[in-house]
Amino acid sequence: SVPRSVIVKILDAYVRGLIVKEAIEDVMKELTLNPAETVESVIRKLGFERISEEELVKIIKQKIIEHRDLLEKLGERAEATLVGIVMKDVRGKIEGELVVKKVRELLQKNVDSYLQH
Repeated sequence: SVPRSVIVKILDAYVRGLIVKEAIEDVMKELTLNPAETVESVIRKLGFERISEEELVKIIKQKIIEHRDLLEKLGERAEATLVGIVMKDVRGKIEGELVVKKVRELLQKNVDSYLQH
């Protein structure tokens, strides 16, 4: 059973924007095992520090460049594949819905401008 105080701390961190919902379960498990730790220290320990939308866009652009050939071959299926590739790096650091939105936006724009590097 998770102590009420741990739940309150985690929900407070969520409301303050320190963690995303995908990270709540892992943070809760860690705090239950190590109740003396702070929510903030557990977030750092588990690598769940939030990233900004700007950082997300940089990561997506980099993944587009790294996986250019694969994305070109996949055509319409490229979006789902790129979301999966990006989520490997950002899961627990930013909302998955935002990843999908930004991937869609960047793929719908002129991707060639990102691939000229």
